Amino acid sequence: MRLQQASPEALARMFPLLRSIAKEVVERSYTIVQLEDETRAHATDSVDVLELVSRLANHKRELRHSIEELRDLGWERDPEQPLRFRSSGAGAGETFTWSPEDSFFYRSAQI
Repeated sequence: MRLQQASPEALARMFPLLRSIAKEVVERSYTIVQLEDETRAHATDSVDVLELVSRLANHKRELRHSIEELRDLGWERDPEQPLRFRSSGAGAGETFTWSPEDSFFYRSAQI
């Protein structure tokens, strides 16, 4: 169900799914940063680097899939705050934002 077609009740039902996907996005984002740091630290050990690069590629691919899931639901990462998500609402000029730790949506009018 896309947000543009959602009633307030449908949004409330969608929240657990959004929170689950967003949690995965956050966890994978942190893991990617850690793996990139480890890869740089082990740059001289080719065996370790190959394993780290493989794990890094897997996390990046799964992160893209999670972001695509959110996009399919009508959400995107906020470019100003990557751990916040936003979507256009049902009304013209209406936007919803939220973060995984929130238990509600913020509603605002676009200027």
